[in-house]
Amino acid sequence: MSTLQSSKNANAFSPLRKILAVFIALAGVAYTVAAAQGMADSVCVTAGCELYKDTKLFGYSLWWFGTAGFTLVGLLALLGRIGLARFAAGVGLLIDVGLLGLLALTAPCMSCLVAGFLLLLLFFVLATPMGMAGRVIAIAWLLVFSPNIIGAMKSVTDPWPIYGEGNASIRLYFSPTCPACLLSANEALAVYPENSALFPLAKSDGDARMITALVRHLADGNPMPKDLGAFFANTSPEASPEPGPDLRWKLFRNELAFSSLGAEQVPFLMMSGRPGPLPSAEAKPDPGRPGFPSQPDRPGLSRDLPPGMTPAQPSIPSPIFPQSQGSPTFSGCNPSEEPCPDTNSSLLDKELE
Repeated sequence: MSTLQSSKNANAFSPLRKILAVFIALAGVAYTVAAAQGMADSVCVTAGCELYKDTKLFGYSLWWFGTAGFTLVGLLALLGRIGLARFAAGVGLLIDVGLLGLLALTAPCMSCLVAGFLLLLLFFVLATPMGMAGRVIAIAWLLVFSPNIIGAMKSVTDPWPIYGEGNASIRLYFSPTCPACLLSANEALAVYPENSALFPLAKSDGDARMITALVRHLADGNPMPKDLGAFFANTSPEASPEPGPDLRWKLFRNELAFSSLGAEQVPFLMMSGRPGPLPSAEAKPDPGRPGFPSQPDRPGLSRDLPPGMTPAQPSIPSPIFPQSQGSPTFSGCNPSEEPCPDTNSSLLDKELE
């Protein structure tokens, strides 16, 4: 336990640091309780939040274990048991190293990073100056925290598709009040539904409300409408709900991506690769005899002759250009030349040399 803090200043813990430790612990308790109740979902915009929000251990949400940990450390610090509080904070931070490692390998969770950062601050207040064990734990935590924060920043700045995957072959930016956009979206969904992604843009508050109505429609388990024009025509912006902070942030990300692409008008369509599977390979044709093109089987060929019949001998046509009696055949030189070079004698002379 004493290795978490250097023995030289083990007892040098001022009342101010004690108050600061209790305050951070209370902030951690309040935050984890809010997260357990789902009140922190609006500020968590990364994929890991949705992935891990229902994770439980022994039937309880992991957020409640975080609440218990912050409460324990805060009470120990308030009672003056700084050594035990330091040890409990170190154990909690070591457990968080494993959790952050899992997030780094799967998907970052912004809410989890906030809770882990509060725990790191609490550990710094309790364990400074640190011993060898404290330094190792802090360095390990920072090493697994760094890829998480990088992944989270990338996740919150990438454009958000309301339908499909962000790296789909066909990516369409559209507005719910743009008829050409809705026509393009319907065509993409009809032809390549599995290879298309739709990125909504809100040019006005009415557009944002109509997009919110579509988000609610999909959240209720309904499929993407086949005719978006008809869906939005029956959607009143005044009767649609106000978009929340999470949706406004996603729409802002789409605006940033749209501007960074240099686009000025919608619909804006991007295509990469082939949006569908390649056609099945056809059977290779019969190569036939070398030097001759293959031909399909037809009645009248030798292989299809009736029994007892043999193919006729081919007739050799007469030459197109008639030749005089005894004239040499054309061997590739210009016939007007006198004399025509004898290639055979030239090659023989070279071999004799």
